[in-house]
Amino acid sequence: MMIRTFGFILCSILPLIQALSCWQCHNAPTNDHCLRHGRIVECNEINAICLEEVRHFRKGSVMLIEKRCKQDHACNNNVNQNPRDSYPIQCNTKSPTSTCRCCCNTDLCNTELLACWNNMVQYDSPDDVLATCASRPTVPPNSNMQCLGNMEEGSTCDFHCHEGYYMVGEPKLTCSRVGANFTWNHPEPECHLITCPPPPVAPQNGFVTCTDGINLRSQCTYSCEPEHVLVGSSYSVCRNVGEERTGRWSATAPTCRPLVCPSQSLRHGSISCSRGRKFQSNCNFECDTDYQLHPPTITGNTCGMDGNWSAPIPCCTRPCPPFAVMDFIVVLDSSSSVGRSNWLKMKRFVRSFLDDFAVRDEFARFGIVRYNRVVDTRTQILLSEFPNSLEGLLAKFELMPYNGSGTKTGNALNHTADVMLTNGNRPDARDIVLLITDGLASDDVAIPAQRVRDTGALMMVLPVQPPNGRTLNLDQFRVITGPGNENNIIKDALTRGFDALDEGFAGRIGSILCGEPCSN
Repeated sequence: MMIRTFGFILCSILPLIQALSCWQCHNAPTNDHCLRHGRIVECNEINAICLEEVRHFRKGSVMLIEKRCKQDHACNNNVNQNPRDSYPIQCNTKSPTSTCRCCCNTDLCNTELLACWNNMVQYDSPDDVLATCASRPTVPPNSNMQCLGNMEEGSTCDFHCHEGYYMVGEPKLTCSRVGANFTWNHPEPECHLITCPPPPVAPQNGFVTCTDGINLRSQCTYSCEPEHVLVGSSYSVCRNVGEERTGRWSATAPTCRPLVCPSQSLRHGSISCSRGRKFQSNCNFECDTDYQLHPPTITGNTCGMDGNWSAPIPCCTRPCPPFAVMDFIVVLDSSSSVGRSNWLKMKRFVRSFLDDFAVRDEFARFGIVRYNRVVDTRTQILLSEFPNSLEGLLAKFELMPYNGSGTKTGNALNHTADVMLTNGNRPDARDIVLLITDGLASDDVAIPAQRVRDTGALMMVLPVQPPNGRTLNLDQFRVITGPGNENNIIKDALTRGFDALDEGFAGRIGSILCGEPCSN
């Protein structure tokens, strides 16, 4: 009777180590699957040793792997059964079914596949010695290995590097005949850590610190010296890109820009700053003689951390009134509805606010024209007539008569665009047209008013409640001032009529005409 013999290796069992950790998975088809879907467990006092069990079916074509904690005595009994020659056959992939069990007692010792039977010699029969490689390949650091076959000719072992590593060498080894011996056709591959090129250097006036040099997932953080602001990303991470062996940094190096605020200038004044435009520089504003700051509350500012001044720069302007650089046209309604007494009130009102301004070639110029159904060109006062004489202008204004009927405001506005704004108009002065009327126009005003506005002039209207008590419709005046210019309709005389045209109101007109000094 021929006796079948089997070679075997027993796993040595070391003394129990408390709180041993083992890898655990159930019925995994490969060791890689076990590692990806299994987990690490902590053994208890009863199950205090790591078990690894591999079962083969269909003559080794199907494999199931189990890893877990087990009682040390029971595990030793399982290992002792590995070389038995009775049914079921153990540790022999040539058999229809075969089971191998190994035990070990160090942390995670059952991670790699079949650690205790790598050197086991298998036989199909006493007269048929299997030709095998001497041992399984060694699992390289930072990799997983999966082997098929029992180290006989044609058995293979596949290698996979852990995430963040790339392979140098062949990913698959085969047990092959070399002369009279059998050996693996390639050495085990190596898994090298993916690294990035040297990180971007620290920016000028800045610093860089990296958590792990040029290794994968290392993060380099950038910072700047005091009084500098970082422009760009404050960090860059070494990342794996596809199958490349060299990683890439997620961002380029930033720059460190000196923390300075924008330049400031003050026309008709001066600025003195403690540190120029640098961070925390304190600046003081001062105007030349005969000029004043506007707004008066802003006397200085400070360069902030965000590179902006703490307050906008003011302007230096002469008091207004009396000083204003403007070309000002007054268009007066002298229709029959006004009446002679109200005409005198209107003239006195105009004379009062004109008297608040300095009429000089470098300041204000005035033009005045009256209209009814026609424009009175005989008594009109052009901008060019009295560039330096308020007295002369007012003297001629005194002679401007009252007569006529009709309210052709559109005709008067066309005359303003064609004549009043073209004779003596200065390109560097603001143009303002003020229409004073107590009634609605009998002609079209939309196109003529648009022509006045197209010259760049500010179109304003002072409607006066007529003596007959008729209510004025403001819609026509909104057409004259233009869309969105409701504030250009001065509504102070809508209730009291011509009686509202007193000296107090005239003083307010001066402030209205001055507008925003810093825009001049």
